[in-house]
Amino acid sequence: MIDNKSLSKESDLITKLNYKNINDVSIHELNYLKNNREVYLKRGNMFFLSTKEEALNVLKNKNK
Repeated sequence: MIDNKSLSKESDLITKLNYKNINDVSIHELNYLKNNREVYLKRGNMFFLSTKEEALNVLKNKNK
């Protein structure tokens, strides 16, 4: 059974994020990863292992 609180939280996320923007989708996906998880971060034409926090900072700066 789905409660109203989780539905309102999900609708808030949907209104805040523009899912047509690939950076917003990437930020949303990164937020659900564990903090100690390494991720690949694209720099130029190559991918490098990075931390979740660094990847979030890079993506947030791209949106500005």
